[in-house]
Amino acid sequence: MKEKTIILLFGLCFLISLLGEIYLLNASNPHAFSIIGIGIVVVLTGYLWIDSIWEYVSNIINKNKLMYEDLIKQENEKWEARYTELLKIQKATYVAVKKSDLKLQEEIKNLSDRIASLEDDMKNEAVK
Repeated sequence: MKEKTIILLFGLCFLISLLGEIYLLNASNPHAFSIIGIGIVVVLTGYLWIDSIWEYVSNIINKNKLMYEDLIKQENEKWEARYTELLKIQKATYVAVKKSDLKLQEEIKNLSDRIASLEDDMKNEAVK
């Protein structure tokens, strides 16, 4: 709000000084010193007005840029959290599969041992 008020104030001063300069240029007997003085005031107020507008626009652009950077940062954090979660799920799945594989191999070994012992028992019975 303060920036807009400053812009309006400088714009009003510029217009008033410009009207004064135009009045002095159209006067019947103008003084050169007055014309030069008001001309300097017109240039200065015009510069201040343009500068305040430029500063206001730059502030808006910087705010938008910061908001955009924050949005990108938040989005990156969300994706990083998702990827971290997926990595944890992958590791847990790998560990579960590895344990299941080891257990299955152990059961297969036990079954093959039992089958071998049964075959031995059958051979022993056939020999008797």
